[in-house]
Amino acid sequence: MECYHAIPCMGAVLHTLNLRLGPADLGYIIQHANDRMIICDFDLLKLLAQVEPSMLQGVELLICVGEDGVANEWELPTGLDSSKTIDYEEFLNSGDPEFEWPKFPETTTMGLCYTSGTTGKPKGAAYSHRSTYLHTLVLAQGDQLCLRGYEVVLPFVPMFHVLSWCLPFAMMMGGVRSVLTSRFMDPATMVQMIIDWKVALSTGVPTVWRGVRNYIEQQGLETMRPRLASFNRLICAGSAPPMELMRWFFQELLGIPHDRGWGMTETNPVGSIAQRVCKYSDLSKTEEETLKNVLMNTDLKAEDADMDDFSREAPRGEAGELMEYFQTEAPNKFHEGWLATGDVAKIDHEGAIVITDRSKDVRQHLSMAFAKFQLPDDVLAPWDAYRGCRRLVGLLGLDWQKEHAVNVNTRMWEVWNALPLTGTGKIDKKAIRAQLPLGEEM
Repeated sequence: MECYHAIPCMGAVLHTLNLRLGPADLGYIIQHANDRMIICDFDLLKLLAQVEPSMLQGVELLICVGEDGVANEWELPTGLDSSKTIDYEEFLNSGDPEFEWPKFPETTTMGLCYTSGTTGKPKGAAYSHRSTYLHTLVLAQGDQLCLRGYEVVLPFVPMFHVLSWCLPFAMMMGGVRSVLTSRFMDPATMVQMIIDWKVALSTGVPTVWRGVRNYIEQQGLETMRPRLASFNRLICAGSAPPMELMRWFFQELLGIPHDRGWGMTETNPVGSIAQRVCKYSDLSKTEEETLKNVLMNTDLKAEDADMDDFSREAPRGEAGELMEYFQTEAPNKFHEGWLATGDVAKIDHEGAIVITDRSKDVRQHLSMAFAKFQLPDDVLAPWDAYRGCRRLVGLLGLDWQKEHAVNVNTRMWEVWNALPLTGTGKIDKKAIRAQLPLGEEM
């Protein structure tokens, strides 16, 4: 937390390294970003030591944080240069007590994050002080995270992943007490932290909440429900949570709403959050209807479903590529100031967003498509979009296969029991391509 705020305020760039990535990707990112200093916890030094030494040549100083914050409670693994290493507390004590915080333009870069690289090399996105400040103001509002100064927040999203959805800045702004999990990422520890610290809000991807649910059910729902009385809401993003999971948290546990978020590394990162009751018309809806609420619109639009021609905006309710307004131009990424998000989505008449897939995965000219539409109905509706694809990879339940076997070209489908995932929980398309028969063009 100290580094999250001090580094940008001193005019430097806060670049978080995603420890879920392998040594090769980490080395590429460190070298590509021209990192000059790395601050590393004691338990991550072995991971850093696996990075190719040539990739670390530009690093001038390695600052090691001891276990539990105790000075010098760390050991330097073989492969790391001891002449460039210093203890975190010693480094702080070497600073100038009279240091004056510099003044610089609000457009100065303050943060740098890289994508997880599911389809190629990780790509960097830089954030300015202005964009992060405005992002923080919006994030803390009532229809977003609704942070309150008297509550306790547990941001389970790691601080090395897209700035933990910028929660560290929002929590600091609101004076919110925060509980950080450090390296303890298992469901049992997370649930115990919620109980011990009376956590009100937490954030995580669907796999996190499935693990939490499984643990609570193992311990006994009737036993755990009163112990979790403080826990009143959660934010879920990264992928769409199953309706059954949302229904369990709201109906079976404690009426906990499963607020959904959407964003990208390029959007600083939160683009939109949907609450269960987020507009006046929701007050007259049934409980089941409000559970189905989708993402509310920011400054977004959906372009023609062609997804190669951004000249026509898709009508409300029709699928197209999701665009977010940035007032910026860049080759292959922006069109007249609009960022092409790469998401296939439709926007309804009330401005809510329904995201169904990634545009890269459904383009007709690709020889493979990774189908993630909700089965069984949605996978058949856009079938024309897959004409020309040489192979489709998906997870199809046995019941669905029997019911729709007549519609599935078995030579075209690769039906697997499980899809390989990256360290960040996303579908690893590079690994899927590697497992296909030799000669399959991609």
